[in-house]
Amino acid sequence: MEINSIYNENCIATLERMEDENGFDFIITSPPYNTNVKANAKNNTLTVNVKENQYTYARYDGYDDSRTNEEYCDFIANLFKQIKLKMRPNGCVLWNASYGNENADALFLSLTTIINQGFSIADIISWKKTNALPNTSSSNKATRICEFVYVICRKEEIKTFKANKKESSRRESGQMMYRPFVNFIEARNNDGSNPYNKATFSIEFVQKLIELYVGGVLFTTLLWERERPLSPARKWASTISAASFRRTKCNMR
Repeated sequence: MEINSIYNENCIATLERMEDENGFDFIITSPPYNTNVKANAKNNTLTVNVKENQYTYARYDGYDDSRTNEEYCDFIANLFKQIKLKMRPNGCVLWNASYGNENADALFLSLTTIINQGFSIADIISWKKTNALPNTSSSNKATRICEFVYVICRKEEIKTFKANKKESSRRESGQMMYRPFVNFIEARNNDGSNPYNKATFSIEFVQKLIELYVGGVLFTTLLWERERPLSPARKWASTISAASFRRTKCNMR
């Protein structure tokens, strides 16, 4: 597996080809949320036309985002089995996930599934976006301007997983003290649509995550337009990217 490379394939296939405990140090990803239930279609890898082709609810060109919660948790379990095998000692996963109005349970069931695979949620980073679509159709739900990134590590490494906290002083007892960083990041929502990706992720946000955590080999399923590479990754880490479940339309989460 070559570093500083992009593989146009399912990210699980990329994981399977990596060496055990030597594939990567960190993952930054935003998985499917399993919230696409509006079209009431079992197979959302196909285009589902609604209201005479005015709108399309298929979000991915190679993934069904309307699984049952049991199917979704099975998918997450199989993914984290591979992550546990391939991640280097003291690595971590930066897992951006949220919940939908139609299926709020999927997120929390999936996090329980991850824990049951031998992982711990070591921290939760709040990502405050620059704007949010007002939730005007609900009589009781808030407009969500924040999403979360779950910092996930192996259970036995919760005290040793790596982060970029700087040393500040050492006590007489020998205990090292560190400069704090907070679990709150403000960054724009995304970088807009481009010819290569209809729903880009926020480079600004990923840059800030990299500064907090990443050093070593970064495996990411997030791709950016060619004119705007993720330059801080060159400073902090080598990268392996996999174009896995590409979104076929703008962000609808």
